[in-house]
Amino acid sequence: MLLKGLRKAKPRPMPKQIPLTSDLLARCIEPLCKGYLSPSTDKVLESMFLLAFFGFLRCSEFTASTLLYDPSCHASLSDISVLSSDTLIHFLKRSKTNQSGQPQPVYLYRLNSLLSLIPLELYSGHSFRIRAASTASRQGIPDNITKILGHWSWTAYLAYVRNDLNNVRKAHALFSS
Repeated sequence: MLLKGLRKAKPRPMPKQIPLTSDLLARCIEPLCKGYLSPSTDKVLESMFLLAFFGFLRCSEFTASTLLYDPSCHASLSDISVLSSDTLIHFLKRSKTNQSGQPQPVYLYRLNSLLSLIPLELYSGHSFRIRAASTASRQGIPDNITKILGHWSWTAYLAYVRNDLNNVRKAHALFSS
């Protein structure tokens, strides 16, 4: 327990991945809307990108980690319910912080707006979560709501928040006024 506590006390280095912005997300989706692969594959990819971004999801929460698909633990269409004409609920079966198998709701809303070449080595599946957490922080969304949105326990989400130096400058200006 002592070693575990010491490991937690040591500051973690910032991950190399950078956030996937809503502009980049739109640029990723644009070719899919114009017909990149097949219509069904394009729609699946677009849906996955949007679910990952707005649901603050880890890759393992919306994809299978093995070639063997198991509907009891992997995402499927049956996990999605229509709540209203502009709201869907995706029931997350399992996550890193929820191993019990008790489904957690992820709410997805229809929005009127969402928003080449991308250096892929700077992005990963966690880029969705990094941007979502950073955007939530920048928009002033309370920490407890961010934790709920991202299915985080305690303060783990803080590792995903990338603070913009302009926000630090604004904070200093507020303190000095």
